[in-house]
Amino acid sequence: MSSQPNIPVEPMVTSSRRLREVCRRLRETGVFGFDTEFIRENSYLPQLCLIQAATRDFVAIIDPFAVDVGPFWRLVVDSRIEKVVHAGEQDLEICHAHTHRAPAGIFDVQVAAALVGLDYPLSYGNLVLEVIGVETIQGKSFTDWARRPLSRGQMHYAVEDVQHLVGLRDALHGRLGALGRLAWMREEMAPAETPATYAFDSLRALQRIRGWRRLGRQRLAVLRELVTWRETAARQADLPPRTFLRDAAMKNVAKQMPRTVRALRQVKGFPRPLARRAGAEVLKTLDLAARLDEEDWPIAAGRESDSHDKALVSRTIDRVREFCLANSLNPALIANRADYVDLLHALRHGKRPARPLRLTGGWRGAFLGALVTDMLTGRRK
Repeated sequence: MSSQPNIPVEPMVTSSRRLREVCRRLRETGVFGFDTEFIRENSYLPQLCLIQAATRDFVAIIDPFAVDVGPFWRLVVDSRIEKVVHAGEQDLEICHAHTHRAPAGIFDVQVAAALVGLDYPLSYGNLVLEVIGVETIQGKSFTDWARRPLSRGQMHYAVEDVQHLVGLRDALHGRLGALGRLAWMREEMAPAETPATYAFDSLRALQRIRGWRRLGRQRLAVLRELVTWRETAARQADLPPRTFLRDAAMKNVAKQMPRTVRALRQVKGFPRPLARRAGAEVLKTLDLAARLDEEDWPIAAGRESDSHDKALVSRTIDRVREFCLANSLNPALIANRADYVDLLHALRHGKRPARPLRLTGGWRGAFLGALVTDMLTGRRK
């Protein structure tokens, strides 16, 4: 196991003057890693508790309770500076919430690792050990980051969580270049740098609900309208949407279509206090959803229609896995089973999928699109 020299850690940034100085140094390096610590259980928007940033030469810990962190977020949305993250989706969402701009110049080392054949998703500690050969000490991810002062253990974890990011980027960037996959990496990062990714999308939110495909199209339309209502109501109540109203309760409402507040109160999982406060709004939403024309109902493609289709999808996934492993690519990054089923329906049944076909576009299509389509159409065994 190799060792890595300790990177100097700056005193915690608690003043505007110090933050300006740190941001100047981050900008001058042209590339830095960052992470955030936050609490998202109690409010609609996550409560930002800490920002950690690291270059090859220093680590800075920024206290957002003590200083306006706007100057830091302006670096994150600056395309001239590369920012390195690990599984950074939530960190980037916080950036967008603060700036109303999409991040730019992002390099996610977890994605890069998959593109060179390492496990996916790979934890930060395992990735550092695999690529750099340094063992990290984890265990503070569920600590109370809102407390002040931070403990020595919290500070150690905060520093360790970012100090290897640029080193990981350098090593993985080199492997991507050797495999000719830097363009693939840029394509994978494009959604994180697109404003539409951070806008509320009712269909995308619907598709995050477990079991959504098992509902009929009309009930899907109802559930989609309920998801939209919940988003607005949760924002007004300053609560996370799933805390405000659980997914299962919304599904039950969509299935039962209660017509009165009394009936709504009887729906399994629906909070009775919420039924009293907002029952009329929910019933209005249900009534509007029930009046939608069929052409406005979501498409619920994506279920294997029979045992033959199930076997065909499974064989295709197995063949893709073999192909990816033989070509230093982690197959888990390619697609999930639903993506294969959507493509099967499009190819063999002429059904329009509920979301874009990942397997035939971009680098995925160029890399294995022909293999997948040949397998799903029976032209290849």
